[in-house]
Formats: sequence, structure tokens, C-alpha cells
Amino acid sequence: MNPSERAVGKMATAPARVARAYRAVFEHPEAPAVLAHLMDTCCVNETTIDENPFIMAAAEGRRQVWVAINNILSMDARDIRDVNRTVASWGENE
Repeated sequence: MNPSERAVGKMATAPARVARAYRAVFEHPEAPAVLAHLMDTCCVNETTIDENPFIMAAAEGRRQVWVAINNILSMDARDIRDVNRTVASWGENE
């Protein structure tokens, strides 16, 4: 078993530890920037539907990354709005 396979196995047996790690990272003051970037990259605020099945599959794959992250963070629409507002106001409050 290679290190990647062992890591996947360890994470599967310690979901609470993984969740604690995510929460610790996303409680950092710079977390809104990372979250906003992930939300944009992962199609959080847009549809993944596209007439090209390859484009749609790629977009849906990115969206599933966000779903996995948000299953841990439990962000609701208000939290997502607040993250976007925080990043949108860069430079205004500095």
C-alpha cells in the first residue's frame, strides 16, 4: 500500500479529526479569500448544466468538491453571502 492509499484509509477511520482540521483552517482570518475562491472554482453560485457533457461533467466534479467541504463546514446561504461580502469589500475597510 502506498502513502496515498494509507492516507485515504486513515482519513476514513478518523472523520472527526479531518473535520477538526477543516474547521481549524477555515477559522483563520484569511479563510474568506480561500472560501470565495473555492466557491467560484467549484460552481457554487452557478449551474453545472451545459450542453457539452464533458464541460458539464468537469463542472459537476468541481461542485462535488465543494459539497464535500461544505458537508464538514455546514455553511448556509447566509454564510456564503457573508464570505462573498467580505471579499467584495476588500480595500474599502482597510
